[in-house]
Amino acid sequence: MIRDYTLHIRDGSFCVLSFCVLFIRRYSSCDTAPALRSMISCSSFSLSAIIAVAFVVLILGIWWYQRRRVHQLGFRLDENARRITKNQAEIERLQQSGEASEQTIADLKKQIEDSRQRIANKMLTGTRQFVKLQRKEPVADMTAEERQCLIDYFAQLRPKRWQQWEHTYNPLTPAQYVFLILQDDLNYDDNTIAQILDVKPASLRTVKSRIKGRER
Repeated sequence: MIRDYTLHIRDGSFCVLSFCVLFIRRYSSCDTAPALRSMISCSSFSLSAIIAVAFVVLILGIWWYQRRRVHQLGFRLDENARRITKNQAEIERLQQSGEASEQTIADLKKQIEDSRQRIANKMLTGTRQFVKLQRKEPVADMTAEERQCLIDYFAQLRPKRWQQWEHTYNPLTPAQYVFLILQDDLNYDDNTIAQILDVKPASLRTVKSRIKGRER
């Protein structure tokens, strides 16, 4: 499935603010810097300025982080996409160095084509499953692979909404993502969702509770 990013902007912003506080504490009590200590102790302006700068850095960091995530959504089709990029780079390197035989390059191109076909098959399967949801057809017999294809397809179809979910929740299970697709994207009521998933409407309360428990 889609891999989770290890970059967490909230942790970064916390480090920025922590650094500012430690900087002030250190130099406000440092015997070798009386002028700086006097300036900080006599006026709160410097502290306010540092906090303001840190806040601006935080806002800019969040903005850059969100734009980066949207841009990267188009390349989040698991190992197949990474393998394509790797093999293309390897072909270019071998062609420039003159080290590779025609058979080696042909094998790499075949691997690229196979990876593209696997991605196409995943997207086709995901499209079919999404159409079923749109038609309100039951999907209780959906396999784990089909469910995963649906999620991968949806991430490409609705990148902004997917980004919003990733920002709001810690990683969810595939079944929970399917529920969010039905509720938040297709705007179905509980009775309709229960019919599609072939469950009792009352059981959806448990699903909602578990999803809420994954909020960041």
